[in-house]
Amino acid sequence: MSQFRRTLPWSRKDEVKDYVIALKQKYADLSHIQADNILYVGFSKKKSSQLCSIKSITNEWSIFRNEAYMITVHVESWDQLIEADRYYNLYKQLLRIPENGFSEGAKEYKKLTKPDLNDFKSLVHEFGVYKEHINQIMDGIDPKEALDKMEDDLKKEIRVLDEEKV
Repeated sequence: MSQFRRTLPWSRKDEVKDYVIALKQKYADLSHIQADNILYVGFSKKKSSQLCSIKSITNEWSIFRNEAYMITVHVESWDQLIEADRYYNLYKQLLRIPENGFSEGAKEYKKLTKPDLNDFKSLVHEFGVYKEHINQIMDGIDPKEALDKMEDDLKKEIRVLDEEKV
């Protein structure tokens, strides 16, 4: 067995930026996102448990890159996703960038938050329970209209989650 770890083929995945820009324009809670200050890369291997992830570019890597964050996607999985799933996965990752995450000198600069119940609530509120509604929402249909039938159930689920958190 070789002492060197097998490297993964990495490549730029700049088309992911278009999804980030669309999400930023659509959702006020992503208004602080600086799409130009994120590096977009894909990695290729047979299987991966991580479809899409976000990392801060710090330490030794920051001398090579000017971006604050890096979004990585597993190419084989990403290319098979429908647009709705791409938006959903990116939104979920972008929620982890704090308000001052791009502000040099700020305490939150290049930091990531851990996913929490509020992130889950935001995902449910913005995208609904069923992913097929995501395309409708991104096409400009009012999310309330698309999710009216499920509103009571969502409130009950969130109430249960709030009670479990306490």
